[in-house]
Amino acid sequence: MVGSPGFSFDAESVRTTIDDLYYVVNTKSMNLSRFGFQNGHLGIAVFCYLYGIHTGSEMHQKQASVSFQIACEHINSDRRICYPVDFPDLGIVAQYLIRGGVLDLSPNYYLQDVDNYLLEMMRATISQQKIAGFSTGAVGYGRYFLHRAPHDPGRFTAIVNELATAISECVLSSSQGYYWISSPAWLDKPVDLSLLSGMSSVILFLAKAADGEFIKKNSVSALLDRAVLFICEQINLVEPGQICPGFQDGDLGSGYAVMRAGMVFGNNSWYNKGQQIVERCAVAYLGNSDLKMDGCIQRGSCGSALAFDKINRLSANPLLAQAAGSCYRHGLKAAISAGATGVANVSFSEGMAGIGACLIKAIKRNQVDFDELLWLL
Repeated sequence: MVGSPGFSFDAESVRTTIDDLYYVVNTKSMNLSRFGFQNGHLGIAVFCYLYGIHTGSEMHQKQASVSFQIACEHINSDRRICYPVDFPDLGIVAQYLIRGGVLDLSPNYYLQDVDNYLLEMMRATISQQKIAGFSTGAVGYGRYFLHRAPHDPGRFTAIVNELATAISECVLSSSQGYYWISSPAWLDKPVDLSLLSGMSSVILFLAKAADGEFIKKNSVSALLDRAVLFICEQINLVEPGQICPGFQDGDLGSGYAVMRAGMVFGNNSWYNKGQQIVERCAVAYLGNSDLKMDGCIQRGSCGSALAFDKINRLSANPLLAQAAGSCYRHGLKAAISAGATGVANVSFSEGMAGIGACLIKAIKRNQVDFDELLWLL
């Protein structure tokens, strides 16, 4: 019996499930028409790379390289591109696979056109006051430049600071604190708090930028204080049974963003408030023996498993270890069920590739790390 904290299982059973998932992904991935990491061939490339680590086979490392090339060939034909997430993921995944030895490329040379294009897109998005959301706003492009910054600190630090300034200029104020939206068209609607399309993405971006010393902490600390207040006020209004415990699209992502800000800025109040939100999400999972969700990364148990696991590593919280275990087990059941029913979604964020990657992480947690690809910054 092996596993992550809070998650023990028969290793052979999980390995068999991972092999089964790989077979389905390998068989059906050529039917994908999209190029991105979330729903296209970039995600397949990452899964093949992780499966290669899992099996120790160089063949799968080569397969990851082929999948990356297929992704690049699909860029011009992908009619459903989500610009703030798909193009940034192209660069982020490229750098990830370069570090893993899958691609033999120079990041600065290979990505120079992408750098210029995404800077234009970021500035256009800022001009429309679309700030919030890693999939909807300017911080989606900001996430890309945070990943690029170590490769050319002078240039990309300036770009990160340009976005930080825009964030300060586009902030909205209420009696409950500060907030941002993904579009002015949403001014008359409830504020989205999520990482996917809401204001928690802004908090996490600023925390990561400050942690990397790309921005000065004192330039955004007052701003963050009011933003943390707003998020906590909103979530505190939610009844316990109504908490949304998803990571990318729910309150778990908000709690993580607030916790990370507290860690980076040494603010115990923020950290404790974020931890309370995360613990509420953990209780929501553990209090429901029959989780009504799928096993996928974006909106399902595997995304939450990886988030709880990461936060537990940062905080050594037994409750979060237990929640991670519950979500890992649910992901395993979802994988077995999907195989039995012939469910054919093989994408990383919504399908079998992501579930397979999650299970590989569960049994090789010290050998694989793809947190940065999932917004666990």
